[in-house]
Amino acid sequence: MKGVRHLGYVDKVEKNSYFIKIISKSACANCHANNACPASDLKEKFLTFPVNQCRELSVGEQVEIEISNRNGEQAYIIAYTIPVFIIVVAVIALKLMEISQGVSAIIIIAVIMLYFVGLYMLKDKLAAKIKIKII
Repeated sequence: MKGVRHLGYVDKVEKNSYFIKIISKSACANCHANNACPASDLKEKFLTFPVNQCRELSVGEQVEIEISNRNGEQAYIIAYTIPVFIIVVAVIALKLMEISQGVSAIIIIAVIMLYFVGLYMLKDKLAAKIKIKII
């Protein structure tokens, strides 16, 4: 599997799960001026792995996490492409129906909120399809 890799550390070990902490850097985080620049960005992310899906790990151990490019593309489509498509279709439909701009804006916000609530409700099903592995 080829894809995006991140270094992480085992933060916590429980009976059935490993909790991995990843520090995600933006491109400017590697810049020589990142200490003086308010745009530099470091984010901590946590992933949970079932014990039976990887080798035995201990707290503080460094690991490498890999997510396939295909999963990244699917996430991009779900998070960005579909919502933009929904907004464009809704704007065109509401314009053709001659709905006022204020009401149209409220309807579009409601539709997008429903989309993301639906995604949230399906998060476990979607997460099961994403293949992330510890190298």
